[in-house]
Amino acid sequence: MTEAVYRAVAVLTLASAAVAILNRYFGRRSIVTYISKPLTTALILIPVLARLPSSESAYVALIAGGLAFALLGDVLLMLPEDRFVLGIASFAVTHLIYIAAFIFVGGMALINISTVPLIIFAIFMTRLLLPGVQKSLRLPVLVYIVIITTMAEQGIGAAVRSESAGMALAAAGALLFLVSDAALAVNRFRVPFKAAQALVLSTYWFGQWFIALSTRVGV
Repeated sequence: MTEAVYRAVAVLTLASAAVAILNRYFGRRSIVTYISKPLTTALILIPVLARLPSSESAYVALIAGGLAFALLGDVLLMLPEDRFVLGIASFAVTHLIYIAAFIFVGGMALINISTVPLIIFAIFMTRLLLPGVQKSLRLPVLVYIVIITTMAEQGIGAAVRSESAGMALAAAGALLFLVSDAALAVNRFRVPFKAAQALVLSTYWFGQWFIALSTRVGV
């Protein structure tokens, strides 16, 4: 993919994301959400897929796989019927694939500068959310918290070990993804707030964009 094409895709991604977010507050038309939400994630995925034929790195393939499951999760979570468990399962697979990608670059990084803060964060989120979660969802939510926290930790660990610009972007993306899911969970299970959709979607897509961009910058 040439630089000009990449920039065009980036502009389309931003435009699609803006439409999706603004529609949540002003338009609220289902058809707009059904098109713009998966389209934004698909546009983030396209440049990664374009790199696959010329790349021999498993990292690129893993990030592409993670984004593909995220796209599936987007579709499941926006359907009229409640597909919440299937949606978080799809995103859990995304995080597991990202963990594998980060380990591929930096090896196992179970102990790093982010370990203690992220453990504290996971405990805080668990205590905050579980009282508002119905019993049938408590185990899936708890498992998801562990997985996404581990994903962020591994991303930061890989960035520290590799000292590459690409992994620094991926680590930033992982943290933004963590913020997005935390905001989504608080809005759904604890205290609904008006800015939730803007915060959730903007941090989610910027997080995914940074992770995807790491395959272009190089790890």
